[in-house]
Amino acid sequence: EEQAQLRRSEERLRLAHEAAGVGAWECDLETRAVYWSPGYRELYGFAPDVQPSFEAGVDCVLPEDREAVLAELRRAAEEGDQFFTEHRIVHPKKGARIIRGRGRTIAADAAGHRRMAGIVMDVTDLHAEEVAEVVKAHQLELAMDAGQLGIWDWDIGSDHVDWTPRVYTLHGVQPGQFGGRVTDFA
Repeated sequence: EEQAQLRRSEERLRLAHEAAGVGAWECDLETRAVYWSPGYRELYGFAPDVQPSFEAGVDCVLPEDREAVLAELRRAAEEGDQFFTEHRIVHPKKGARIIRGRGRTIAADAAGHRRMAGIVMDVTDLHAEEVAEVVKAHQLELAMDAGQLGIWDWDIGSDHVDWTPRVYTLHGVQPGQFGGRVTDFA
């Protein structure tokens, strides 16, 4: 019965990892033995026959990002703390990717071995969306400046009005002179 429960628990964890698109890893800090989940191998583009190692995992990180990742892992290991990393890799089939990692240092077991364990996920698309939003906001700001336009927003329920700085200028009103309600402007 315990074995069946363990298998069901492992299957649920595997399904959760697949659904979330994450990979897991673990490293024994004393022996440097490393485990990579199938999702980890997929995110980094490792073939099934590649032997997991700390060095192989770090070598995937672009040189420009590598020292920051290593520094964060060293800090977490020294302090027995959680870690957060974000770094770039070049996947053999998908090209440039941005990987986010989170995890923690695990206290020594009965044999005196401390471990680090974490998950990784591809956040490339999320970053692309964030960059696109910043570009759109900048383009809107440029267009509004060129057209000498302002934006105002009125919450009818509360009768609260927000003005951009340009609206104050257009109406010849100082920010402290407008009470923030439609009736204050009339």
